[in-house]
Amino acid sequence: AGGDSREPPFEGVAVRPRPLLWTSDAYYAPWAFFLRGYDQVSSARGGYKTYYQPVTQIEDGWESEADLLLLVRSITEPAVRLAERALASRMPLGYFLDDDLLHLHELGAAWDRLAPGQPDRESLLRQLRAADAVWTNPHLAKVIESENPRSVPHDAAVADDDLPRELRSRGESGRIRIGYVGGSYRREEFELLWGALRDLAEEYGDTLEFEFWGIDLANLPPLPARV
Repeated sequence: AGGDSREPPFEGVAVRPRPLLWTSDAYYAPWAFFLRGYDQVSSARGGYKTYYQPVTQIEDGWESEADLLLLVRSITEPAVRLAERALASRMPLGYFLDDDLLHLHELGAAWDRLAPGQPDRESLLRQLRAADAVWTNPHLAKVIESENPRSVPHDAAVADDDLPRELRSRGESGRIRIGYVGGSYRREEFELLWGALRDLAEEYGDTLEFEFWGIDLANLPPLPARV
């Protein structure tokens, strides 16, 4: 105890990590970022070494190259077929879930493909039910409990080496900056949060500064703070 958790478990003993294939319908950098943190620890301990391939690029025979399959937010029929092949070969199957995909359709037409009765929703449900366990947070574990009661907790941890060693300078202004980087699909959430942001801006005034990247909020009431 007390040593570097990324060191091999026994000195002088070579331990070959088992290959873990993680896949998704489309590549998304944040997933690769957090999986890298787990990969560094697991592979050093002789557990699993991860590698990535998109669902549509996985070729026949992949079962001979992987010891575990992790589906990441996949909702398409090709991912269902991968899950079925994993189970048929008695390969452990996991599903990573970091969003409430079962209720996204309530946010608007952009997510109609996940509404009840739609093919992608049925594909999602089949994958959730097939998984040996769903890797997710405690809240989402309750949301999908009726589909799969087996879950492994995930709290979106950040590796120690990726944390800042000191607070960034706020510059001469000394303002606290609150930022958003994303897309316009979060507009409805911002409409719900806007009143709270206005209250915050009114309370702290010129000591706050907001930055919004990737979304146009010009039609919302102006915030009484620097934007």
